[in-house]
Amino acid sequence: MRVLPMALFLATIVLLESAMAQPPSPESMRARLQQRFDATSPDVGKPLPELTIYDADGKPFPLRKLKDHYTVLVFGCLT
Repeated sequence: MRVLPMALFLATIVLLESAMAQPPSPESMRARLQQRFDATSPDVGKPLPELTIYDADGKPFPLRKLKDHYTVLVFGCLT
């Protein structure tokens, strides 16, 4: 009978400690995201992976069509 109150007490302590834990700082999250981006993005001057993007009309456009042309790609919402 004494085990149940002790288990509840310990569970309460664990829950309180986890609730009071500090969230990761924005700086550390930013650093982790930057490291992941740096590790997975192609280097400057290296070929892009084979992908298909969509033009302003929503039509598919394979990036291989841009080979041997200087091109600026704009990503994001343009509205």
